[in-house]
Amino acid sequence: MMKPILAHLHLYYTDMLEEMLSYIQNLSEYNYDLYITMVEDNKDVISKIKKAMPKAHIVLVDNRGFDVWPFLRVLQMVNIDDYSYIVKLHTKRNMPVGCFINNFNTSGPRHRKILLNFIKNKKNIKKCIDSFAKDSRLGMISSYKIIARAEKWDQFSHQQSLALLDKLGLSKDNLGFVVGTMFIVRAKLMQPLLDLNLKKEDFAISERDKNSLAHVIERFLGHIVIAQGYKIEDCTTPYYIQRIMMPMIKVINPTLKFIYSRKHTKSDKILIKIFKIPVYSKKISKF
Repeated sequence: MMKPILAHLHLYYTDMLEEMLSYIQNLSEYNYDLYITMVEDNKDVISKIKKAMPKAHIVLVDNRGFDVWPFLRVLQMVNIDDYSYIVKLHTKRNMPVGCFINNFNTSGPRHRKILLNFIKNKKNIKKCIDSFAKDSRLGMISSYKIIARAEKWDQFSHQQSLALLDKLGLSKDNLGFVVGTMFIVRAKLMQPLLDLNLKKEDFAISERDKNSLAHVIERFLGHIVIAQGYKIEDCTTPYYIQRIMMPMIKVINPTLKFIYSRKHTKSDKILIKIFKIPVYSKKISKF
């Protein structure tokens, strides 16, 4: 018998409340407990939450560890054995121009939309629940576009995650993780995260583009799924589309980027290159 779903939303950007609640409402056909973490005691926002989701648990947390510490805090407050699955969500802003993951363009709102694909409608979340029931080795579900099968961005965080696996005596073979930490996962598979006995003081105050324990745990959340003998897969996109798109996009996008690229740099400039040669640069305000 299926136990309830534990749904967690870290609401850092409160102006995204309505959008995020629209996704959570797609769980309405299931028994679920909703925990919403916030970094500020905003009475207006809390009132809106209570009006839309009267049974929601609202938890105030320190602004540490981006969306990762709030997620861990919620797991520490409940008994994960009481749940079959955990849905992890957070408010992710638009990404700068020129962002790509697995050769897919994730600029602007694309990354957020891709991350939320598994819960974008009732049909998709049902596919996820049904897939878990059919495949006992399926552990975590997200979009194939942002499931990283190898570390390409942050070797420091990757190595730190491997060290945590060593600490817990878990396997380090064929690892992967969801870039952006939104997913649905079997609840029991998050036990190794609790076994680390991390505290809020272990997490740095959230700052953009800063290496931190949160980036390590982003990888660790996926690594522990595979290390326990389970899979991370996309169950909402037909398999044949995944098989066609992955090799196709691997060739097309790098070729297009070589011919023309437009990037929002860390120094807040729009930089345009043609055949890798800079042809235009303009200072802009922050995204």
